[in-house]
Amino acid sequence: MSRAERAALLAACVFAAAGVAAAAMTGWSETLEALSRIGLLDILVLLMLSLANYALRGWRWLIFAEALGCAAPARANAVFYVAGFAFTATPGKVGELVRLWWLRAGFGVSLARGGALTIADRGADLAAVALLAAVSSAWAAGSPALALIAGGASLAIVYLVFWTPLAQRAVGALYGAVGRAPRLFATLRGAARAVRRLGRRHVAAPGLALGLLGWAAEALAFAWLLSALGLEIAPMTAIFIFMAAMLVGALSGLPGGLGGVEATMLGLLALSGAPFEVALAATAVIRATTLWFAIALGFAALPAALKAAARQERLA
Repeated sequence: MSRAERAALLAACVFAAAGVAAAAMTGWSETLEALSRIGLLDILVLLMLSLANYALRGWRWLIFAEALGCAAPARANAVFYVAGFAFTATPGKVGELVRLWWLRAGFGVSLARGGALTIADRGADLAAVALLAAVSSAWAAGSPALALIAGGASLAIVYLVFWTPLAQRAVGALYGAVGRAPRLFATLRGAARAVRRLGRRHVAAPGLALGLLGWAAEALAFAWLLSALGLEIAPMTAIFIFMAAMLVGALSGLPGGLGGVEATMLGLLALSGAPFEVALAATAVIRATTLWFAIALGFAALPAALKAAARQERLA
């Protein structure tokens, strides 16, 4: 078993143990009764919506890669993208680094371009989640006008960070303060400069749209799940709970957001009036059909990714 497989297995065991402990604290019968309300059709809907999310975000990855001039063919690059999910539960954002290694070793993609692709992908995800969280929060509070303002503010921040010289200046200022590792900072500056190329309308607009649609699909899956569990929580509130949990998980820096996502989701569901045992069931199921489903897809694609990178490396 590889180190990545051991790390993913350990994370799965910790997640399962935490769920078992929480269920034991609230009583097995209540939690199992809540889980029994979820039918096979519900599980299929959740998995299909999650799959739609990964497909849409994978499409965005290919659009960004083409705009940056990455030499990897779309088919191999798509396999690299999916296989990277296998490392989601490992420390240090290994999935992103592995994708960079595959692109560099297999197709000679420079660190600056590969780094720009990774930064843009992560940034686009964060922008989509933050935008959906802001809009759904304001809408759930009964203020569509505030939702529009929040959405506009989120887009403005994204524009300033990714498509203006602000990121390049920030890298330069950081290098001035540190004064070390000039090659690393040169690569980061090149990546920031490359990211600006993605600000062109024909790249940025579909990239943002695909990210929004992808994350909205998973949020709708969460709303579907809450309905299947018999919780009377408005769809916009459900979307906000899901997006807020994803945002906390992303900002926490923990592998796959483990811990932060679950705690936030449980807390917000409890504040919305959900019994703890039902909130626990909802959290466990949505994480199984999103995070762990993605990891399973990643491991399924991993042999093809390794084969594609090794074959191309031999031909080079």
